[in-house]
Amino acid sequence: MTSTVLSGAGVLLLPALAILIDGFAAIHARNRTYRGGNQVFHGFRLLVPIWGDVRYLTNIDALAPYARRVTLCTTGDESRVFYASLKHVADKHGFHVYIDRPQKPWHQEEPATQKARATDGTTRDRLIRNVLGYVREPIVIPIDADSVPAGPFEYLAGELVRRGLDLASVRIVPANPNESVLTRLQTLEYRMVMQIKFVAPWMLSGACHAARTHVLLDVMNRHSLFFQGNDVETGMIAQALGYRVGHIPFEVLSDVPAKFKPWLRQRLAWAGGQFRLFIVNIQFSRKHPFMWAYGAGVVYLALLFRFQFAMHSALRVVASVVGYVALVLYLYLHRGRGKWWALAMPFYTLLLSFILTPLGIIWYVKMAIASNNWGVIRPRPNHKLKINGGTWKWIAP
Repeated sequence: MTSTVLSGAGVLLLPALAILIDGFAAIHARNRTYRGGNQVFHGFRLLVPIWGDVRYLTNIDALAPYARRVTLCTTGDESRVFYASLKHVADKHGFHVYIDRPQKPWHQEEPATQKARATDGTTRDRLIRNVLGYVREPIVIPIDADSVPAGPFEYLAGELVRRGLDLASVRIVPANPNESVLTRLQTLEYRMVMQIKFVAPWMLSGACHAARTHVLLDVMNRHSLFFQGNDVETGMIAQALGYRVGHIPFEVLSDVPAKFKPWLRQRLAWAGGQFRLFIVNIQFSRKHPFMWAYGAGVVYLALLFRFQFAMHSALRVVASVVGYVALVLYLYLHRGRGKWWALAMPFYTLLLSFILTPLGIIWYVKMAIASNNWGVIRPRPNHKLKINGGTWKWIAP
């Protein structure tokens, strides 16, 4: 009898626990507001990683007003056509160009043009790390080549100074929210995730963040350079080193995938990065126990139980569905201002948790082998990663 009661309680307890953890951070942060100052600061440099194809540099108009405070950062392994195109853009707008040392032996064949945006490798973080040694401004703002600020960068830098922060996450907003049903769902998803940053400001977004130059250099010299989860890793290392990490809800617009295939490619890579952060680097759970209870416990360790619930008990399925629908109605439908597509969020979440999460483990192994980098985070000085003078090229306009 007792075992039957406990079994029945477990039927409802574990789905309820998953629902509670899924929604707690968003509910806790739902009414968080922010009152910023009007201080501006001009001593910053924008760092824009760009490689593979210049056509990915789509935020030129947004960068143009900052002219000589912009550095386009690229690799030493690009084609002559790429370098010529990049120099043309830089000359036209007054940008600086940083060319990193080559990673591959020079040969006669031209590098192949990148056909899709990179979702793995160490290129992005290697460029940011290496260029930081030559930045003279006290503040740096790394920003993706397709991201656009909703306001002047002077206010972001000024708020960092006013609050005495060393590193700050910002608010990423989909720039194409109405392009498709998929972008509408992602817009609701982003709204909730961005609110969580009030609770966990170390969860940076790679699309844009702000930092004191010497702090980011220190952090990046300890970074694993693993691409997926690289942004959150930056925040984790900074916090572990005792730097002051905060959230500034400065909005930055960035396109999200509007079609299923690029969305799937992105989300598989993200799932691989999530596995790296929460399972491979589970040693950080003692610093962020609640987030790891979700990321490692509910997402991965309870994944088998979720499949078991779905396969062996209709009551468990009903309990989970009712709970998630209630959560969606509270969080998403409210934030979606009553839009009908918010009701599709349970199915969207189901796809992410039941299908993409386990596939992410495979994607992590695939990315790690391809880059010969398993993404283990060790927040101590990595002397092998320090830049070596004389192996770079700085092209001034």
